[in-house]
Amino acid sequence: MYYPVAIELAMGPTAIAPGSQYYSLPADGDGSARPPERPIRHDRIDDPQRLMQGDDLAARDRLLRAAIESIDPAMRELPMTVEAGSVGFFHYDIYHRRMRRVAGAAAAPRVMFKFLYASVQARPHPSWDHRNGVTAWAHEHDGVPPALAASIWSFMLGESKATIGPRNAGGSAPSAPVSGTIDALLRGRTEVARMAAAYELAQSARAGSKESVAGLIQALRHGGEAAQRAAMHGLTAAGSAAVEPLMAILAEPDVDEHVACCAVHALGEAAAEPSPEMVDAVASVMDRVSLEIDAAVRGLDGWPAGGGGHPPASGFGRLSPNPKERQAWTPKLLHATCVQALGLMGQRAAKPGTHAVLGAIVERCVGCLNAPEPGGGNPDYAEDSPLGRGLMSRQNAALALRMLATASETVEGRLRQATADACRRALTDADRFLAGYCRDTLAAIGELS
Repeated sequence: MYYPVAIELAMGPTAIAPGSQYYSLPADGDGSARPPERPIRHDRIDDPQRLMQGDDLAARDRLLRAAIESIDPAMRELPMTVEAGSVGFFHYDIYHRRMRRVAGAAAAPRVMFKFLYASVQARPHPSWDHRNGVTAWAHEHDGVPPALAASIWSFMLGESKATIGPRNAGGSAPSAPVSGTIDALLRGRTEVARMAAAYELAQSARAGSKESVAGLIQALRHGGEAAQRAAMHGLTAAGSAAVEPLMAILAEPDVDEHVACCAVHALGEAAAEPSPEMVDAVASVMDRVSLEIDAAVRGLDGWPAGGGGHPPASGFGRLSPNPKERQAWTPKLLHATCVQALGLMGQRAAKPGTHAVLGAIVERCVGCLNAPEPGGGNPDYAEDSPLGRGLMSRQNAALALRMLATASETVEGRLRQATADACRRALTDADRFLAGYCRDTLAAIGELS
């Protein structure tokens, strides 16, 4: 975010919650359609739609405060009051909101420009002048669990395994037995506790602990929504140790769709060396759920209202006040996640000896971009919405092709031409994200005229 003018508290600056980018709010539009056993957010306060559209500012504050405390009771907001010319870099998923202007203050309007950046290739090595492996800072960094920090540090370095050991590596108290960590994942009362347990299990899984992998799979299959989400991230961080059990889940014809969605996401991240079998597994899920989406939309004459059964505990009724809630309809989310997973696999398959895998992925993404959006766009989005038209799967296909454009030299000419043709056709699409990704792809492969 670039601030050309000074931002004061009276202007109603952006507020962020440092550290919140690693976590999610329970049952808040993530496609679960199932509340946690003990809802800890909206239902303890009131209907958020009524509160956020009403004039009771104190009630709004209680709602926002509870949202942050559902992650960690110790988490706090930080107002971004800055000098003119300041630039702030934030993770896209950090919890943020606009604060209220001070009543009666003669403050000028705030001005801010927001720029979005995304990585388009897997990192083989650090992107900065990294000269040693000292990572002591990560053990006590803004309250982030050490195992979670280790996973992120490993990703930044482009390594295949974390560079920070388990919790007792620095001489602190010994880590809990695996059974205790699994219990913390399943029954942790805060998002921080559950995520810490999931990433500790991931570290053990990388070290060869089959019990840790089994514990993560157990939480994914049978845990509450919050535990399932944490297990998904843990399986992602477990890497190759998680691939076989995730493939087994996707091979089940009657697997729960929310579980399948988590498994697909984790497989896309965990597969260090994608194989044709992995691509086929994800593609099979795509084909199956695409038919289901089309049949459901025909039967309902459109998308289900409010995301196809948004958790009652969230306080939202059947018609969500937030258009993004409809994107929580699990079949749509699953299909879009499959496309995303293929794009991530393609990044790792862009190397000698994997042309068949990369070609299969590109072909799938081109086919998705050329085809109509499964079930159509989001009916809550206006034609001129700055959020696009909610074409989640086609957007992800275009973004995947943009990521794979850097590997264009390893894609055979036929598929390279098919990519260019599909992107050219999408340049005039009303969805601004879709058209933008395609324009960037054409520029990256030298086909933008």
